[in-house]
Amino acid sequence: DEKRNPRFWRLSALASVVADRIHATRENRDRVTNNLDLYRRESPGFSAMVSGLDRIAAKCREKSVPMVVAVFPLFANPLGASYPFTSIHETMALLCAARNLSCVDLLPSYRDMDWTLLVVEGARDEHPNELAHRIAADALLGEITKRLPARNKS
Repeated sequence: DEKRNPRFWRLSALASVVADRIHATRENRDRVTNNLDLYRRESPGFSAMVSGLDRIAAKCREKSVPMVVAVFPLFANPLGASYPFTSIHETMALLCAARNLSCVDLLPSYRDMDWTLLVVEGARDEHPNELAHRIAADALLGEITKRLPARNKS
């Protein structure tokens, strides 16, 4: 039990801060690696995602429903030049283009924003909040409008 027998670095405030930062850096690096691995072509998850995308696209075509794919950034990361998942956005754009699907990459809409302003509850819940959804809706509006059938004016 660490409360009764603290690790030696917990005896120093400075050592504790350094240990916590090292741990957080490793955890973040592992999270980035894991997310990137999900989009590697040899990954089983990638195959399942592509298969799901194909099934949804087929159903939409069957029902004559326009399909627009929105690619959100992963918000718990800097949204500037050091954003680590640009390759995932590119992969999704290529997959959509190969299937003649409309793809809206939302990363440019959030570029250089502070991600903590865009999430529900900081690192505890990184899902998009109301502001992030409003920005996404604005970015998607034009593409969705282009895909809607023309209305009769009678």
